Amino acid sequence: MNRQQRRATAKQSQRARPRSADEGLRYYRAGRLDQAASHYLMALAEQPDDADTLHLLGVLRHQQGRSEAAVELIAKAVAIRPNYPEAHNDLGNALCALGRTAKGAASYREALRLRPDFADAHNNLGNALWVLGRAAEAAASFGHSLRLRPDAAEAHTNLSYAHLLAGRFEEGWTEYEWRWKTRRMSAGARNFPAPLWRGETIGDRVILLHAEQGLGDTLQFCRYVPLIAPGARIEREVQAPLVRLLSRLPGITQIVARGDSLPSFDMHCPLLSLPRAFGTTLDTIPGTTPYLAADPARAAAWRERLACLDVLRGGDLHGVASRVGDLRAGDLRVGDSRAGGLRVGGLRVGLVWAGG
Repeated sequence: MNRQQRRATAKQSQRARPRSADEGLRYYRAGRLDQAASHYLMALAEQPDDADTLHLLGVLRHQQGRSEAAVELIAKAVAIRPNYPEAHNDLGNALCALGRTAKGAASYREALRLRPDFADAHNNLGNALWVLGRAAEAAASFGHSLRLRPDAAEAHTNLSYAHLLAGRFEEGWTEYEWRWKTRRMSAGARNFPAPLWRGETIGDRVILLHAEQGLGDTLQFCRYVPLIAPGARIEREVQAPLVRLLSRLPGITQIVARGDSLPSFDMHCPLLSLPRAFGTTLDTIPGTTPYLAADPARAAAWRERLACLDVLRGGDLHGVASRVGDLRAGDLRVGDSRAGGLRVGGLRVGLVWAGG
């Protein structure tokens, strides 16, 4: 920064911030973003070069999903006040949201040049480096963040991914337990009075295994269920659409849908904590397949039902598409005249494709 810029910055810092900017900040902290934006705009009409208000409005626009506007506003703030580490950090967030990750990383580095002890910027730089495929550097950034703020759950969880990718499973699964304290997952933490199972002998106690994230996670990690000691009493809580399929897993005493009343149990374990409980390594990932199977009777019924749909065999789908004509997407009923009169019970065939 040259002498002229330093004088301009000093002059601005001495100028009183418009009252409407302070009111906007109060609305922002109350979660009333539209009212906050209105007051920030009033403040900028009074003082267009107020870096703080430009930054605050930029952060708000980013939260509203208007990241292009956020970049424009925050870039203007750092042009007015180049030595503004918080604004450089938030500029990086907006750039990364737009997929401009390399530029976002540069903004995080500038924030850290100005403020080396900026824990959030270290974590954010780690995220950007991870997206750029530089996993080892990302892990180093997460480590820097944690040295500055040891209880930062997001940085711990991010570091867990770097460890797992590198095959350091013990460290990775241990760090992953911090997920329950992150903003994204804290609301879903289950505060059961029963203790968390960590791999100890179950004996005659009842263990509850419960799903915690998406359907795919449940389908992936249910492979651990058969590894639990033979004869153990295992209760399962899973997403409702998976109850029928997962009820066929061996060893399950009872299975309930998430949201239904839970049976009594003596200990519990979220599905994605099972690898840690089993001390999983690269060599001991459960690999027996198939570990899931559909009900044979239902599978046979659907096989028979679908057998009469020639369009699902080989290349006949092209013929259907040609008859559909300008029907562009989604909900073609078998039997619709536009589909050439195909009729198979109440089955519906959906055709969805990308295009102009």
